[in-house]
Amino acid sequence: MDSDSDNLEQGLKRLELRLRHDWAEDAPPLSPELNSYRNEWLRTLNPPNRTASANEVRTALLKANPVLVGDFHTMRRPRHSLTWILRQVPEHTQPGLLLELMPQCAAIPAAEILNNNNYKLVDGRQVNQVYQSSLVAMAARRGLVVGAWVEAGARDRDTIAAEKWAEMRKSHPQHKWILFFGDWHLADSHLPKELRKLGAHPQVLHQSPEPLWDRLPGQVDNQLLKISPGHWAWLHTPPLAHWASSLQAMNNGDHDVAAEITEELVEILVVQLCELFKLPQPSSPVAPWPEDMWKGFHATLPDSDRKAFSPDVNPSGLVIHPHLPAVYATSTPSLNQLVEAAAHCISCDYPISQKNDLGQRLAAR
Repeated sequence: MDSDSDNLEQGLKRLELRLRHDWAEDAPPLSPELNSYRNEWLRTLNPPNRTASANEVRTALLKANPVLVGDFHTMRRPRHSLTWILRQVPEHTQPGLLLELMPQCAAIPAAEILNNNNYKLVDGRQVNQVYQSSLVAMAARRGLVVGAWVEAGARDRDTIAAEKWAEMRKSHPQHKWILFFGDWHLADSHLPKELRKLGAHPQVLHQSPEPLWDRLPGQVDNQLLKISPGHWAWLHTPPLAHWASSLQAMNNGDHDVAAEITEELVEILVVQLCELFKLPQPSSPVAPWPEDMWKGFHATLPDSDRKAFSPDVNPSGLVIHPHLPAVYATSTPSLNQLVEAAAHCISCDYPISQKNDLGQRLAAR
């Protein structure tokens, strides 16, 4: 039995590595300038690291001026972690948030952004939707939000963001400033260096950088690391989840293309899972319904399932059809949801999955 468990664990590891390699290959190639920029980020992560405690990281961040937090823009998890960090700011201190993806602007009260749909990120998303939990945490403390985005190269945006922080430090010295930027900006020779030129003493929190994740043996669950003086890492999102989200987000504005990408990722998972568990390939591929076809998908559901949803309110995430190899998918289902859709597609070939009883359907899954 132990041997079977070991074989399964090794098989799952091989499956993950194979998927990560294949999905990374699908990403567009970097320009020479961006490749050099990324390599400097990789060098920042090279020093030997050690495990750190939550209290050690919290203490370092609270002493910093400012705090830099890494973001991989396609996923919700980094934003949830940002909210946690904002809540650690001492009660007598007001938080300030400098956002990479918000067009450059003067300081705006978080409460105003929270109640106004007109503030948009450079990719068109509403600021109060993307950063809702952070804005709620800040609004209660009279926090301020500042945009940093300008149309320029990555290195120039580092310089401009540092100058924006210096401006905010001078005009709002009572605020504790947190800069939320894409992970490559956090290389020591990038944004941190530009900030130090202006008198800053930054501390950097990298969120789930793939190179560090690969160096840790065994299972990782919310691991905190110290990389070097001023640099810390919080490992909470596996690289495969990151790649799945990145591939889907490349065409985030096109519902049909997003559905096609979801379908392709699920098909790849189906093939690999069937191979791993020695199951026959399913007779029908999964059919994702795009975000703008919710009403049609809703109409195909059995009565009991249909009553659980409103035809006029699109659910977030992913809804799996109880009997058919079909799913309703928003533009970026999570990795867990993609795997669930693949499992559903496989189980649809088995009679127990067609039962009306929810318990039997869950057993099949």
